[in-house]
Amino acid sequence: KSNIPSEKGLDVQPINKIILQIKKEIDKSPLKYFYNIVCNEHKCSNCNYKSFTFKKSIINDLFIDKNNYTNINSYLKSTFNNNTFDLITGLKCPICNNISIYKNTSLYSENIDYFMCSINRFDFKPFSLDKNKQSINIDNRISLQTIDLENSISELKYKTTIFDLKSVI
Repeated sequence: KSNIPSEKGLDVQPINKIILQIKKEIDKSPLKYFYNIVCNEHKCSNCNYKSFTFKKSIINDLFIDKNNYTNINSYLKSTFNNNTFDLITGLKCPICNNISIYKNTSLYSENIDYFMCSINRFDFKPFSLDKNKQSINIDNRISLQTIDLENSISELKYKTTIFDLKSVI
């Protein structure tokens, strides 16, 4: 929803205020306990420019197409990786035009909220459709580092949130 440049002196809105605005919109919905807020942080490797995008999400898609994930907890920790930035292609820095942009994905969720996800175990390739046939352990308790609303002002801070397994469909 919003971008927050990291330069000082610009009129920037604190991260926690943006999340609170999205939460206020979510609170009007009868599905409010099922929404999470996903934050993508983009960072330029050349000038350290940062921007953040936020979106509300009811169902988080998990694409478990690699055989190196044997349980949901390890996959979620790698997806919402908190301070581990992955190189992405197709973006250019608006400040220095550098194309080495790194992305980190984080999750904001209240302690009483639910975390719903769909598990996709297919790898779509140009001329084939491969399925990850390895057994996967679905944990009954998931521990994630989620965005700490109180302390995330100009940069993301994290806290541990535990989700208990309610059902598997």
